[in-house]
Amino acid sequence: MSKILLDTNAYSYYLLGDERVLERLAGAALVYMSIFVLGELYFIFEYKDFNPCQARANTIATKTPKH
Repeated sequence: MSKILLDTNAYSYYLLGDERVLERLAGAALVYMSIFVLGELYFIFEYKDFNPCQARANTIATKTPKH
């Protein structure tokens, strides 16, 4: 039985649809998050204008090669 402790970065990659994170989560029987990660996520969702679609667009834009 596979167990995973998810950190804030991995959760962000999950929201962005990162294949590596999705594969690991799909194979896990249990997924844990620490109280610190939950606190960080609470802050982001509650006090920042967090938009997963915008976050994905920003990630794509920063990974696009510039000529």
